[in-house]
Amino acid sequence: MPTTGELKKIAGKEDGSITGYRSRYDKSSEMARAGFYSVELTDYQIKAESSATPRCGILKFTFPENETSRIQIDLARRVGGTSVEQYIQVVDENRIRGWIKCTPEGGGWGDGEGNVDYTLYFFGEFSKPLENYGFWSAEIPDSWSRKKDDVIRVPYLKRVAEAPVITGKDELRGKYLGFYTEFSTRSEEEVTLKVGISFVDMKGAENNFNTEIAALSFEDVKAEAYRQWNEELSRIKISGGTDDERTIFYTALYHTMIDPRIYTDADERYTGGDGKIYSTGGAFTKRTIFSGWDVFRSQFPLQTIINPALVSDELNSLITLAE
Repeated sequence: MPTTGELKKIAGKEDGSITGYRSRYDKSSEMARAGFYSVELTDYQIKAESSATPRCGILKFTFPENETSRIQIDLARRVGGTSVEQYIQVVDENRIRGWIKCTPEGGGWGDGEGNVDYTLYFFGEFSKPLENYGFWSAEIPDSWSRKKDDVIRVPYLKRVAEAPVITGKDELRGKYLGFYTEFSTRSEEEVTLKVGISFVDMKGAENNFNTEIAALSFEDVKAEAYRQWNEELSRIKISGGTDDERTIFYTALYHTMIDPRIYTDADERYTGGDGKIYSTGGAFTKRTIFSGWDVFRSQFPLQTIINPALVSDELNSLITLAE
């Protein structure tokens, strides 16, 4: 999250009853297309843009003139709850790495009922040097539940909001960590953050980063994401209809291609169902998130027609998982 001014450690409430780092945004400024998103954060007058490669992401923030501009990362945040433990290390003046551990105790898929258990590793690089950075660390009692509805309750938010800020360290491990880097910005100054991820180990995250995004600018990533999506969506070509009807068709086709998503690192390693590390040996791409709701009627049969290589990935992913 890009912010300016006073450091706030929680997002706060949408209704304003509890303040935090969240920002309103200008809906008219919003731009969304396959592989790219952009919006103006009006509370900070910051333009936020994002794009991605298969295993990496990039954020670009255009800041106003400010002595206390910032990028802050809530490492405990997770869809449907929290990660239950985190580690982060400042590697050098521009780069960080670490991991977040996600277990059913922290919620997640089915609010924990899906029994999803994984560790996500990351390797990130800021375009602005890490000269004034720090951490915050909230001590969450073992007796507190940390699922979806628990982490937005007032006692939990208060505990995080009051977490001490820690400086003078290069690494930290804890139950609820945050990281920030502060810097002065001139008007319209652009600051980027590139991040590679892996479900295998930190070496994998760094290798994914170096393989896919290290040498690329934001515009490079954006253009390549557009090219890749255009190639995939060109598997079906249509004619006739209105502009709206064609937009609806290709949006629907795009939705059929979001899942099942890539789970293999660039070096072909992946974590198996038994927690051990395996390699596909280049035979297929290990994938995950097979939506189970009627996709056998529609999405999967479609792929047999337009993308048989993906069907091979799906079958091999399920067979190796069973093994």
